[in-house]
Amino acid sequence: MYARIVNELDYKWLKEYIRGEISVKNVADVVMNKIENIVQSLDTCYGSARSASDMGGNVFVLTDDSVSMQQYEDILQSYHILKDAEEYSDIICREDNKEWLCELYMIGSDDAIVIIYVRERRC
Repeated sequence: MYARIVNELDYKWLKEYIRGEISVKNVADVVMNKIENIVQSLDTCYGSARSASDMGGNVFVLTDDSVSMQQYEDILQSYHILKDAEEYSDIICREDNKEWLCELYMIGSDDAIVIIYVRERRC
C-alpha cells in the first residue's frame, strides 16, 4: 500500500487505514507517531490548507515490503531525485526481519518529500 499525506486532514482520513496495514501494534504506533510529527511540522510552517502541488512537502508511506522498494524507486524517479541524495535518513524501528525507514529529500528550497517505508532487515 502507498499513501501520500500532504496535511493533517489527509493524515486524519488515512491514519486508521495505514495503521491497519502494519501488523505489529507497537511498530504501527511508532510509525504513526513519526508521520503525525512530520505532518504537524509541515502544517505549522507552510499551512494546513496546502495541496500536493503547494510548497512544504509530502509524506509518502509505503507499507507493503514486497513492493515498497519498487514504489520507493518510482517516487524518486518521478521527482528526479538520486537515491543517495537524501538530506536525512533514519531507521524508525525494527521488527523481526523488517525495518522501517524514514528519508527526507529536498526537491526545492521550500519543498521536500519524506518517504517512510519498510524493507527487509539488513545485517
